[in-house]
Amino acid sequence: MTFRLRSLTSREEIDFNHTLNYNEWGRSITLEQYLEREIHLGNQPLCANDGVKFWSYEQQDPNTKAWIVVSCCESLTRPAMYKVKGSPVRNTTSISLGAVFTPIEHRGKGYAKDMLDLVMEKLDEEKGAFAQYDQLSPDALEHSFSALWSDVGYYYNKFGYALTENHEITFPVPEVAPAGEDEAAVADKFIEEEDIAAFAEQDTAKFAWDLDAWTEADGTTRVAITPGADVHELTHARVTFLAPLLRPTEHANIHTVHYGAQRDGVTLLWSQDFANNKLNILRVYSEREFAPDSAEETAFLQTLMALLQAAAREARRWNLKKVALWLQDLPGPDDAKPALLKKVSAQIKTDIGYDAAVHERDASWPMVRFWKGQTALAGGSEQVKLVKDGKYAWY
Repeated sequence: MTFRLRSLTSREEIDFNHTLNYNEWGRSITLEQYLEREIHLGNQPLCANDGVKFWSYEQQDPNTKAWIVVSCCESLTRPAMYKVKGSPVRNTTSISLGAVFTPIEHRGKGYAKDMLDLVMEKLDEEKGAFAQYDQLSPDALEHSFSALWSDVGYYYNKFGYALTENHEITFPVPEVAPAGEDEAAVADKFIEEEDIAAFAEQDTAKFAWDLDAWTEADGTTRVAITPGADVHELTHARVTFLAPLLRPTEHANIHTVHYGAQRDGVTLLWSQDFANNKLNILRVYSEREFAPDSAEETAFLQTLMALLQAAAREARRWNLKKVALWLQDLPGPDDAKPALLKKVSAQIKTDIGYDAAVHERDASWPMVRFWKGQTALAGGSEQVKLVKDGKYAWY
């Protein structure tokens, strides 16, 4: 049998592959709407200039010589940053994989593995597959990486991907607001579309500051997907497209879409996940640093409770049933986040009365693979860690 891996360029071929995976990811919308959604997302700035690539793994019929799609996937190239001790924070590139799909009739034959083996070869090329690599210095290329969010557990380990962290808080949103919620859920400002760019600039600066401080403190090289405005715009473009289709009544009555809220130096950025019936917190940003069990942490938690009630109210506006917050999107160093997540969950229960719980997700596991599958750089002496790989970066 003869096989090939291709990067698709024609709309017809891309639509064909989306038609194949429609039943997997086209929940609650028609095929026509699903194809329109993918075109809409593909037209976002982050996807332009080959930012998104569509891969097709094909088998040639020995009789007709026709090529048959036996597996497919997508890749999204995004700016990233890295920090090596003793050097400034620098820019690099990240490539995220998604939409890995094999038609039912071709499953169980190893086609997805064969395809991904070839995609890994593309990821490790210095030139050719991804034009963004051509703009990188040798050092920036060495610190490039690939991320994905696995719905099939540890499957991607065999391709060099390692799990980072998959804990989150979820809490149900009751249909009727608890007494006092409207008074408690006070924001200095709600984030609207025109506010995203300013927030992203502020958040990106904080990412760079954190990477610099943490790496200088312990010597571990760190990388992160840059939380630029275009990253958030792609997420919110999905919301904009799906809202009138999946929440027509609410969409007709909600004249201003809120993408987050700010209060006392703390910002929540969120997105409405209609397909999964929840409001996702994308980022929790704090202007002030705080140490565990300090007065500053207590003040942060009090402010966060008010903003989470604002998030619950937003979820209720859209008839969404729960709110979710990933550990990685909390502020502060990684080693302090598990304890902070538990404190947030406990305080949601005591202060708000929602039945919050910390748990490991069974899907959307963040996983990372460094360039050429490295677990260390510089002759094996330099360890590398992906940080802040939260919901904001999900693809």
